[in-house]
Amino acid sequence: HGALKLKLDFRLRRVDGEAATKVKAINAGVRKLSFDAAGMRVLSVRVDGEAARHSHSKGRLEVRLPKALGSGAEAEVVVRYRLDDPQAGLRFIPGPGGRGATQAWSQGQPEDSRYWFPCHDAPHERATSETVATVPAGFTVVSNGTLIERRDGPGRGWTTWHWRMDRPHSLYLVTLATGRFGKVEDRWEHVPLTVYCAKGREADAWRG
Repeated sequence: HGALKLKLDFRLRRVDGEAATKVKAINAGVRKLSFDAAGMRVLSVRVDGEAARHSHSKGRLEVRLPKALGSGAEAEVVVRYRLDDPQAGLRFIPGPGGRGATQAWSQGQPEDSRYWFPCHDAPHERATSETVATVPAGFTVVSNGTLIERRDGPGRGWTTWHWRMDRPHSLYLVTLATGRFGKVEDRWEHVPLTVYCAKGREADAWRG
């Protein structure tokens, strides 16, 4: 399972993130874990709440476990990191005249998720996922699975959205799209359909 907590600053085009990855050892004696983590600054690493030794170079994050894992043992690795104006994986979309940013969206296929969160970035790797994203008030966040909660804060001028996907999927499919979106809802037989679009262009969404 991979859980992301993100705060997006559209003025600075910056993301402060926390990626929590739950792993389970197949063989006994696991002492080190490797993550793909490119284009980011790693601020800290903890394993099961304990600070862990790590190295970060050439897009690889190597984490030394405080103690070896036995066969079937589980651990949670939490990485705090920062992205400044990312150029792959997650992109901020400039507003009119290039001032600031009005949207942000991810594109991880086939191996670009490593540019916006630490992970085992390979198409065959599958996991359940969770995204908690804090964005300016008035912005909508769309991610994988089911919307669990939308709440104001933390602090004035911010809104936090919590999405969760309980079916394992390729990590390049972990999605974040945020902006001032309108929403169109429809149904095909028993399947509910929701389409997000630029606010004010709902009629165009119906034509699509």
